[in-house]
Amino acid sequence: MTILIIVLLIIAFFASPFVVAGILIFPFAAIITQRQNMLKHLYKTADLCGYSVRPLHKHVSFSRNLSDRYDLLIENDEEAYVIKLWSAKKSDSTLVINKNGTVYESSVVPGGLSSNEHYVVTGKAKPVPVTRENFRVKKVKRLEKVLLYYPENARVEIDLGNKRVPLIEGQKVFGKTVLTPKTFEARLRSRRAPKGGITAVTANPQ
Repeated sequence: MTILIIVLLIIAFFASPFVVAGILIFPFAAIITQRQNMLKHLYKTADLCGYSVRPLHKHVSFSRNLSDRYDLLIENDEEAYVIKLWSAKKSDSTLVINKNGTVYESSVVPGGLSSNEHYVVTGKAKPVPVTRENFRVKKVKRLEKVLLYYPENARVEIDLGNKRVPLIEGQKVFGKTVLTPKTFEARLRSRRAPKGGITAVTANPQ
């Protein structure tokens, strides 16, 4: 029995780092999976509506919120959308956008002996870099810069210093129009070319 206990302790000792790593990696893996599913549907919608899709770098699904480049270019003969992906780290958290160009997420967690006691855990505010224009679009096309927001936080607020106001989809932040995939796809469908037009060649989601 003693030997068995020692063996189990040894297994637990060596396995624990992998368990901890798995716990830390899981939220990011979930985001990547959701992004891949979203991109697959987006590419299909763009293709059906006569748009071409061009990834602007490798492994689009792994793009960081605070990266300094755009992720996708979706265009047809008349217009183009250059897209920066943004995802919530925790879907039940609040994303706060400060007027000085920094962002952070905060979460409410239970605390104390009473079920009514809660604490607000606030992440470190980080600056959002200026997104460099790593794309080319013909000047004759109408260009819109989009912050494609998915998965979403439970709440998004803009801190104006003396008050906070909720972010409304369609508003511009960091020089981009904030849209969810559902709204963006509806926009593509509303501009869908008539049948018999050119079929776009789309990329595979990465």
